[in-house]
Amino acid sequence: MNRFEEMEKFLIKHARIYESNPNLEIFADTIYNSLSCYGLTNQDFSNKNIKSNFDEWIDYYKDKNLDVYFTEKQKGFLQFNNMIP
Repeated sequence: MNRFEEMEKFLIKHARIYESNPNLEIFADTIYNSLSCYGLTNQDFSNKNIKSNFDEWIDYYKDKNLDVYFTEKQKGFLQFNNMIP
């Protein structure tokens, strides 16, 4: 499935939820949460601390035109900056 098919699948899933539940309010946090959890497995949810993966991800992306780094300002996240001008 390509990127656009994945996006369409995500949107259709949420459209069906809201069509089936017309009184359910749409909140940005609901959509954001769905996006942030998209594609995660039950094992991913059981391992709440992903900081152990940070070094592996930094190493993986180092040659892919991305500056990937950790900052104390956002301890639960890695920063991804596109290096292509």
